Amino acid sequence: MRWSVEVTFRDSKQCLGFEEPQCWSRKVVERTAPLAMLLHTFVVLWFAKEGHRLWQPPTHRWYPSKADPSFSDMLRTVRRASVRQHV
Repeated sequence: MRWSVEVTFRDSKQCLGFEEPQCWSRKVVERTAPLAMLLHTFVVLWFAKEGHRLWQPPTHRWYPSKADPSFSDMLRTVRRASVRQHV
């Protein structure tokens, strides 16, 4: 059960900037982690509800059999959907 927690922390650090807060106030530092985790949760929930219909597996020669989306794929789908909606 610990593996999913580790994957969530890794994804938040790599994709959402959880590890890179550039601030001086203690309160801001304390708010960055919960905000990154909340954003991670929102992205995963949105993808489970709506985004999975919009996701297209990448067609790379080095990874032809990718069937499950990663968090990076989910985040990319959210970004594309929001740009399409605003443009």
